[in-house]
Amino acid sequence: MSTQVTTLLAGLLVTGLGVALIVLGSRRPRDTPPAEPSGQPLPDEPGPTGAEARPQPAEATPVLPPADRPEPHGPHGPHEPEQQNDLPEGRPDLLPAPLTVVPTHAFTPVLSSDHEVTAAERRSSQQHLGSDLDADLVEVRKLLERRPPALRGMLIDAGESIVVEELAMVRSYLRGAVAGLDIRLREGPVHDSDPALVACLASGLARLPAHHGPVFHRARRDSIRVDALFPGSLLTEPGFTLTRRDAYPATGMTSGAAISYAIWSETGRCAPLLAGHESTVLFTAAARFRVLAVQQHPGQDDLTVFLAQEPARNSVRKQREHQILEHLRRRAADVGVGPLDGPSPSAVIHPGLDATGRAFTPRTAPAPGVSSPVIPT
Repeated sequence: MSTQVTTLLAGLLVTGLGVALIVLGSRRPRDTPPAEPSGQPLPDEPGPTGAEARPQPAEATPVLPPADRPEPHGPHGPHEPEQQNDLPEGRPDLLPAPLTVVPTHAFTPVLSSDHEVTAAERRSSQQHLGSDLDADLVEVRKLLERRPPALRGMLIDAGESIVVEELAMVRSYLRGAVAGLDIRLREGPVHDSDPALVACLASGLARLPAHHGPVFHRARRDSIRVDALFPGSLLTEPGFTLTRRDAYPATGMTSGAAISYAIWSETGRCAPLLAGHESTVLFTAAARFRVLAVQQHPGQDDLTVFLAQEPARNSVRKQREHQILEHLRRRAADVGVGPLDGPSPSAVIHPGLDATGRAFTPRTAPAPGVSSPVIPT
């Protein structure tokens, strides 16, 4: 009996010790972190197959702001951070320049660019000029009979009487018999006879040989503002612009600052119809000029403005603007001043600018009594 009790107690003791050892073996030290899973199956473990074998996308980790960058707060709560000036210090020349509003002077061209003179307009203009035109008719007939070299290339696509009438009106304009026409075209109001006269003058000029190259004009600067004279600006001259091929005009100039204009002509017309006008180049009304550059003379108030006549809307310029400007600069540096007893100064003092310096801007509506659309040339 005692032997059986002893055996039973020994068995219970061994069982208790085994359980205690199993419990102690399942515990890990607190200072030992758990092993990171390698993501690969152990050699003695079967790996996943099929869809389970595809790599799973990693979970996105939120990006938190650095702990050492607190949110900006002002005395009244959060506020936007102040914008920093990206311009380098000590470079005021890099600051944006303030915008300048250039005042303009609106005008209405009396004719469209594609207007063709009519017989009624020629009769009206001849009646308006009256007997003042008789001497011009005689002189133009004599000139055409001689056929001087200066008129070679003249367009004669109409009867002789029509050509003589139109050229006689141009000659009358050159000698100053058409008084006030340019002033009315620039400042208004125009007379009822002005549109017909402008049509005859434009048609007569179109018959004369074109000058392709530099021409020159000069006028007193006085107190005229020059805000509109900047490279790239477009000037439209309402009147007829008279220039010279060989020199700056001397007539009408006195002491004081001057503005010299070196102009590249595309369709200006040679007008040797009167003594002293062998070098005259005349631009028709509403001609347009592009400002290429403005040169300030050191220590003086004098300016030289370089212009290029804008070609017709359906044509392109043959030369590039930088080539034209270079050529104008060279010619302007070499050209002199014409004789004091030269032709009368042009009524157009500053092409494209009124008496105060405002740039002329053509309206798109026709003038009273003109039915054709107005398109500046």
